[in-house]
Amino acid sequence: MRVKVDIDGVLRNTFSAMIDLYNNEFGESLDVADIISYDADVSFPLIQEKLGKSGNTWFFKEHPRECFLAPAFPGVSEALRGLQEKGWEVVICTNQPTEAGRRYTLQFLEDNKIPYDELHFTKSKHLVSGDYLIDDAPEFLTAPAQELESRICIDYPFNQGIPSDLRVKSLTEAVKFLTVSAGEILKYDENKNEV
Repeated sequence: MRVKVDIDGVLRNTFSAMIDLYNNEFGESLDVADIISYDADVSFPLIQEKLGKSGNTWFFKEHPRECFLAPAFPGVSEALRGLQEKGWEVVICTNQPTEAGRRYTLQFLEDNKIPYDELHFTKSKHLVSGDYLIDDAPEFLTAPAQELESRICIDYPFNQGIPSDLRVKSLTEAVKFLTVSAGEILKYDENKNEV
């Protein structure tokens, strides 16, 4: 089985880094619940209003190190390694259109010891074969899919209206689902009916 995994918002806490930069620059107090659109100009309006530039330019061209070397979410490396040990192929698929984004992403993967079998820098994630896609971006969750590919959506305020085969809070929760779906025998707590 092959699982395609996005990076930003899935493995890397990019939104936290963006929020910190924005709040420090403009004296605001945004948090993740305020990120109602994947469009940085909508979720971070003061960048365009006060600096006269797009949010994407300000975050990813002027502050790439802070954004792309944001911390990994807890447990992601161990979760992906566990999948590999069970025979899954982990395919990292991420849209990093700038050279700095690609360079810092490679450093992020190495620094955090993120295991993977393949890495694709592409906006055309649907062209990469896989049985599952784990992503948060509406653009990729609604793009054409490989036949029988299932979509797992990492839940954020900005993707609430996006249809998905499964909605989870984190990569580790998604991996727990994949482990069950692959037929692993798990013991359930009789009182809670949870893994």
